[in-house]
Amino acid sequence: MLLTGCSTPAPTDSKPASTSQGDGSPTDDDNDGGDTQAAPVPFVDLECGDLVSDAVLAPLVTEPVALRPVVVSQTMLISDGLPSVDEPDTFAPRLAGGFTCEWSNGVTELLESAQNPAYVGLVLRVLPDAQANWDSFAATAGVTGDRVEYCFWYTPAQCVIDTIVDGTWYSVELYGATGGKDAEVAAAGRTALDAAVAAIAAADEPAVTQALPAGTIALDEHDCLQFFDQSAIDSAFGLGLAANTLPASASIWGLLSASYAQSDRPYCSWRNAADPQDDHYYDLLWLSWIEGGEWAYDELADGGAFDTATALAVPGLGADESAVLSCGPEPEDCEVNLLVGHDWIWFTVGAFPEVTPNTSTAIATALATELVANLG
Repeated sequence: MLLTGCSTPAPTDSKPASTSQGDGSPTDDDNDGGDTQAAPVPFVDLECGDLVSDAVLAPLVTEPVALRPVVVSQTMLISDGLPSVDEPDTFAPRLAGGFTCEWSNGVTELLESAQNPAYVGLVLRVLPDAQANWDSFAATAGVTGDRVEYCFWYTPAQCVIDTIVDGTWYSVELYGATGGKDAEVAAAGRTALDAAVAAIAAADEPAVTQALPAGTIALDEHDCLQFFDQSAIDSAFGLGLAANTLPASASIWGLLSASYAQSDRPYCSWRNAADPQDDHYYDLLWLSWIEGGEWAYDELADGGAFDTATALAVPGLGADESAVLSCGPEPEDCEVNLLVGHDWIWFTVGAFPEVTPNTSTAIATALATELVANLG
């Protein structure tokens, strides 16, 4: 989770501004010779604005909305001192060749983990080649057919639809929908969904391909200890921790977990060795990464996600690399975001009985130093 920073803001000029649009679409500046880009390439030659037009969306919501990078919602959560979602989740559909798009009225989506009734917007996610994972989801959730809908008229009027069409998984979340009845709210959600399905059905294949930048550090997708030696983890926490590798092949509970499975990127956690293996409530350390993920790190920075963070002076970081620390108020969780080579890596140190507010910052700093040393 990413929480409000607890000390001096990081310098804003430590990284050059990104040219990515933050919506899964290419930009001319990203391309090398017009045929490659560093960010993932969507499976069709479209941008978010092509999936649901302003003309289609305007009558479906109660307030004007605009297309925004999804990280802006996270930044608003961060600025309110509230925990946001696991950051790489935001990018998971894009890593699998899909889309993550958001149109909103610009207010914070969540308030203390509940939906903000003032939030009006549409979140659209698209995941290609997802039939097998949809089937797994359907079996897990007891879904029959090719669509699931939850649409209600009461404040905030909302409609959530998941469906599979020709092997592509679509997820629509519409908040502040027009209509005073459940059926009218559902019709608004279906209209947004139908627009995206039609746009993709008529689209061409992409004209560019992804190419990781030269100098990207190759990361083993299945080795959590490539980042931290176990002895260094135990030393930082002052107690024995045990690693839990959370495989991408875990149960499919929705489009985001399906995106992780299709990207084949596990994430990692460590718990007090005395705690049960599967009780992740007690995990003290979480870690995830995107190889070649400088584009994602830059999108977060451009969206203001690190504005209240503290710049860490980590030995071994180069002039174009960076590390920032964000800590919550109480209980104090600390998160570190690192750009090492062209890879984005983040980890969190949880505030549980074994980790006090006075020690979590020191632990996070020690682990950031260890991580850079191991990858250097």
